[in-house]
Amino acid sequence: MPLYHVKVINKSSHMEEFSREYPDLGALQNDISRSGLLLVEAKEKKQRKQQLLQEIQRLRNRLSSGTVRDEDIYNLFYELGVILKAGVPVMRALRMIIDETGKEAMKKFLEGVLFDLKEGRNFSDILEGAAAGKIYNFGAYIPIIRMGEKTGQLGECFLNIASNLEKSMKIKSEITNAMIYPMVLFGTSLMALYVMLVYVIPRFESIVTGFKVVLPFHTRVLFSVSSFLNAHQDVVIIAFILLLTVLLYLSRKPEVKFFFNNLLNKLPVIRTIKFSSENLHFLHSLSNLLSGGVPILASLDLALESFSSASVKNKLRNASLALRKGETLANALKETGLFPEIVPNMIRVGEESGTLPEVLKELYNFMSERFLKKTKRYMNLLEPMIILFVALFIGLLIMTILPIILNLSDIKF
Repeated sequence: MPLYHVKVINKSSHMEEFSREYPDLGALQNDISRSGLLLVEAKEKKQRKQQLLQEIQRLRNRLSSGTVRDEDIYNLFYELGVILKAGVPVMRALRMIIDETGKEAMKKFLEGVLFDLKEGRNFSDILEGAAAGKIYNFGAYIPIIRMGEKTGQLGECFLNIASNLEKSMKIKSEITNAMIYPMVLFGTSLMALYVMLVYVIPRFESIVTGFKVVLPFHTRVLFSVSSFLNAHQDVVIIAFILLLTVLLYLSRKPEVKFFFNNLLNKLPVIRTIKFSSENLHFLHSLSNLLSGGVPILASLDLALESFSSASVKNKLRNASLALRKGETLANALKETGLFPEIVPNMIRVGEESGTLPEVLKELYNFMSERFLKKTKRYMNLLEPMIILFVALFIGLLIMTILPIILNLSDIKF
């Protein structure tokens, strides 16, 4: 039943307020009149709650309005594909999606797309424009959409792109889920170390410093670090937040992204995971482009942008040159030495049978499963490494303090 906030005047001519549930406003008025009270005001609290929830939702939309995620593009292409296959014109389909979307950035972008469509531009050319690049990188999907416009199968192309995006999001989700526990474990371990340094070590320091004991150098360093953290907790927390803010801001800069990409490409385990992920994206893009009817040379040139390493891109450009000279794609990729043996072998089968797009799709599915298993294995190895690191650090703290405690019995009072 609805909850009403009621204001009445009682028999003593004093104002009273109370909240009570009633089936409806009529039942409330009858109950008040039977009680001999004068009803001044009655407001349904449920309406206030709904308004609060609406305001919270608007605030969430504003906070996330500038961020366009893969899920948003997936929803856009999927809805466009379904609506276009139902026979609805593309401009009307866009208007329907604009009316439903709650993100200001997406709404503004789609309204710009709709305006350009009314001006007579093609959908693919609009997405290739500079405005689209600021919202999302549509590069790998432009040739597919352009082919759909030429063949009149634009709805089917949008659904294919949505299906491919769904697979990519599934892989990203699996990787994220695999990393959650190690990250939580690492964060908890850091908190435990912080508590040890700020709250536990000072208690030992207060005991030891009361005696005339010559402390070892490493113990003095440990106590100094603990004293600094204990005395400047606010400064440390603010500095940590500022550091995170600066790193998040710098991470959007192209030159900073390039620097970190080069750094990650030099780290052994991370380099392997990163290259395997880019390898999957390469196979995925190549399969999509060939399925969309894009020529193999153009498909290879577009797909090689999946890699962030300049040396890898140069090797693939050499493969593209070999392809132009009449070499098969399987031999050209094999000569680069970048891919597992199964990749050129399966591509050779696809070239010989004339089913290269289908073979690439199956190869992508197989490689993605293997990649997920390998990533989970790395994450499972990371967990005991984090535990071992924390255990060693805490053990070092204990070994630093324990000899002093044991020697306290030798002190003469």
